Amino acid sequence: KGTGCIVRTSLAARRVGVPSAQVMAPPTRDDIYRTMESALARSLEGILRLPEGVLLANRDTRGRWGEAGAYYAYCIRCGTWLTLDVAQTHEACGGSWWDDRLHKAAATWAPQLEKMAAHVRQGEDPYFGLLDLRAAAPSERCSLPALSLGRRQLVRMSFPRLGEPLDVCIGVPESAAGASGGATLSDAERQPLRILLYFHGHGEDYRLGPKSVPGLAVVSANCPRSVGGKRCFWFQEGAGGAWERHEHAKLRKCDAMLEAMAAVLDASAAALAALDWPGGIDAQVCIMGVSMGGHAALEFARSAPGRVRCLAVAAGYYQEPEMEELLKSIASIPLLLAHRTGDRCCPFGNIQRLHRLRLALPATPAAVTDSWFEEGIRHGPTDEELQDVIRWVLAQSR
Repeated sequence: KGTGCIVRTSLAARRVGVPSAQVMAPPTRDDIYRTMESALARSLEGILRLPEGVLLANRDTRGRWGEAGAYYAYCIRCGTWLTLDVAQTHEACGGSWWDDRLHKAAATWAPQLEKMAAHVRQGEDPYFGLLDLRAAAPSERCSLPALSLGRRQLVRMSFPRLGEPLDVCIGVPESAAGASGGATLSDAERQPLRILLYFHGHGEDYRLGPKSVPGLAVVSANCPRSVGGKRCFWFQEGAGGAWERHEHAKLRKCDAMLEAMAAVLDASAAALAALDWPGGIDAQVCIMGVSMGGHAALEFARSAPGRVRCLAVAAGYYQEPEMEELLKSIASIPLLLAHRTGDRCCPFGNIQRLHRLRLALPATPAAVTDSWFEEGIRHGPTDEELQDVIRWVLAQSR
């Protein structure tokens, strides 16, 4: 080190925090490239905290060394593989080796990492530039930090039953009072602020959900990969293969996530109320979900129908044996079902049956039931269709 580079390609790497007894070979430059591309595409947290000489170098897609999908880092000073959490504090290993080729491979990403670091220095999350309040103290008026008007912001809540914190994105529109410049507010501006609780789909980043619009705040949480050691799909838990094959009988309801999301909604409403909105906060919430989140939207509405003003489900699904009980619970809630007939991820036949049963059930008073069914194989709405759904939500009342 200092006069050249010593490349450790023939020695087996040591492991810290890697649970498997199988030895991981030292990484290659291609490993660095592939892993960094994967991490950035998935908005992986923590890579900016890696010390000098500790490189993100592997994603265990099959779970050979621990949890499937976990990322690992490699120290080019001591030749040690590290789990991502351990790697962030691996600063004084005392190693004297150095692999200049791997270091140069990682340096390819330096410009992008510097842009991300600039966001962090401004108090924003590194990937989307959202106001990052995840480490901020709670405000005096509610359990969440004080929110800002006209911003999308991240907060973090802890739930012991989940085993890990839950990150939430809250989009707050501009205040009608602030926009009026002190002028008298119109009747429309005095309307209560509505809240849209959005459930994202599998593989969708919760920070990319709908943005707030005048009169509507958006709350979008991040569904954890697992709860209690079981794969989590919002309010379903069990084996990932069963979920992918729509074998709902092999999955169980995840009550811990239902409880957590009810608490998220309560805390978000309190934080929004602390902004002293001119018309207050609507007591009922609008619900929307896409794909896996479509099932979550239906399940949440079923668990707390009195809290729901309207319900929009795009490219969703629901377990057929429980459809009638679901529809009895949400009979008075305005419902929008959007789906393409050739969808292969969430087959149309499932949601078509839900729609037919909905129309067959008596409702007193009768609730709106809208269906936007189109030909095509696309899974999920386009950006334009998403805005149409938002407009539908704003038009509903109970």
